[in-house]
Amino acid sequence: MHESPSTSSEYPDLVRAYEQGRFAEVELRARALLDGEGESPRVLNMLGLSLLGQRKADEAAEAFMNLVQRAPDEASYSNNFGTALRADGRLDEADQAYARGLELQ
Repeated sequence: MHESPSTSSEYPDLVRAYEQGRFAEVELRARALLDGEGESPRVLNMLGLSLLGQRKADEAAEAFMNLVQRAPDEASYSNNFGTALRADGRLDEADQAYARGLELQ
């Protein structure tokens, strides 16, 4: 998947905002980037993490499911998907996502 120059230049700011606990801001900015410039895996991952940070587990699981479908060979994305599923109470599905992540490592 290709990232636009704008996405690449804004990504470090997303990470900084996430690290500072500004999850709602990260969500808004990530959604704007994804709407405007396509499906960057890194930005989609940040969207899912920001949703988890806001305790929006069902939305986070949806974002990570989309990400895993787009980048199926990335172990960390499968693990994040498992974390979102677990937070959403979907334990059997979470175990499957974690197992997939372990296979990829």
